[in-house]
Amino acid sequence: MGIATRRLALACSIALASLAPGSTGWAQPAPSVQLGATEPMGLRGLLRVVAADLQPPGFFAVGSTYEFFSAPDLLASDGLKADHARMSATYSVAWAPWRLLEAALALHVISNETTGAARDELQVAVGDPELALKTGFAVGRGLHVGGLLDLRLPSAVGFFKLSGSALNVLVAALATWEAPRALPLRAHLNLGFQFDGSENLVDDPAALSPAQRFSAQISSFHRVVARVGVEYLTRWVGPFVELNLQPFVGAGAPSLGDSPGRLALGVHGWLGPRRGLQLLAAVELGLTGVGDGAPSTLAADRYAFVIPPWALTLGLSYRFDPLPAAVVHTVHRATAAAPRVAEPVPFESDRAALSGTVVAGDSEEPVWDARVSIEGQEASALAVAPKTGAFRSYPLPLGPTKLTISAPGFEELRADANVRADGPVLRYRLQRKLTTSSGTLRGIVSARGGAALASATVLLPDLDRTLGVDANGNFSLELKPGEYNVVISAPRYRPQRKKVRVFEGSTVILNVELYR
Repeated sequence: MGIATRRLALACSIALASLAPGSTGWAQPAPSVQLGATEPMGLRGLLRVVAADLQPPGFFAVGSTYEFFSAPDLLASDGLKADHARMSATYSVAWAPWRLLEAALALHVISNETTGAARDELQVAVGDPELALKTGFAVGRGLHVGGLLDLRLPSAVGFFKLSGSALNVLVAALATWEAPRALPLRAHLNLGFQFDGSENLVDDPAALSPAQRFSAQISSFHRVVARVGVEYLTRWVGPFVELNLQPFVGAGAPSLGDSPGRLALGVHGWLGPRRGLQLLAAVELGLTGVGDGAPSTLAADRYAFVIPPWALTLGLSYRFDPLPAAVVHTVHRATAAAPRVAEPVPFESDRAALSGTVVAGDSEEPVWDARVSIEGQEASALAVAPKTGAFRSYPLPLGPTKLTISAPGFEELRADANVRADGPVLRYRLQRKLTTSSGTLRGIVSARGGAALASATVLLPDLDRTLGVDANGNFSLELKPGEYNVVISAPRYRPQRKKVRVFEGSTVILNVELYR
């Protein structure tokens, strides 16, 4: 069987073993209506860069990713140049069990073929389990920070052996920044340290051929990890670029130019508006640390792996939405006398609630009687909390929408908003009208039993104003829209304190009975 035939058979056998649905997951909305992407382990990110923001709770995904390269004269054995090819398959499961945790479990199957050296070699590693745990949270508008713990247990290629002392541990700090909505860009930064125990896979690495050491990626040095990535999100695709540098550290470590350094160009694509199915395609170019003939041996007992000059990665993923949960929301219309109950709305991962705060533009005080309406949504007049001016909608479709915010005494405000699962709480400022219509406070003061109290007085402490009543106990007063304290009293009767809200152009009725 020829070399080309053997490589084709190798690639086909691994591809046929992966026909189960696969996933690196999906991502949450970016600044526009678009969605981000995930990296091959299933965590939210790009190719090797991990994003600091998290998938929504209940997110679950499965998937598979394939990496291939073939390079002539990559290795040297017994003075002879050797060609090398590799096919790696990664099968992953990703899960977000809680709001601040994202986890991924993967199994790597790696096949390496070396030809043209003293002897042809084919090594296959069945194993390499990997577990990754990530947390993250928002710290400002468009900025998320987080942390990553990644554990990989390599198996010695060609030896089918696992060793706990060979564990690779990556600890990294994560940061993600989203540009304003008009510019759908996301930038990611990973800084961490890789503890590499791969040289413990075998008792004597020097007894291995260069091809075997390259296949196992055996290293005597730990590494600093620095990754930077930028993605641009359109409606159906998300092109990205990332730089991955991993300088070796420790006594006798290779220089930065001999340490792994790669530049990746890739794109994520979605085949439908729900973004359940995601495709990944990327090419990775070796910038530094590329093998040229003697890639492994630095000294008799010191080794540092090299990377291929290029690698092609293809991935297929499918995300599962969180389980639906029916929620009933009470929504108030500005003109309704009683609250109206909306229909049960199932929670879906492509929906999110919209939150905000309504304040007066001149004082930053909450506007207690504001109403927020959402364009195109029935029963969407949302009342704000009187003490804070805050409001929160029921789950809405992700993407841009328009709000209309109104309140007596203020100019109506029309504003653009973006519904996102991790969107910030926006602040909307209403400007007072230069001229406003007054409201009317009207009522009757009587004694217990119904007799009118012509001697009663009505005091408004906020205005330092006292009003008398007529012979029938009637009073009437025009007031600017707002909230007022009212004290009603009469000689030999216990006073009563009331709080009323006066609306523009409306009449508030306040009838009071006084007791001795």
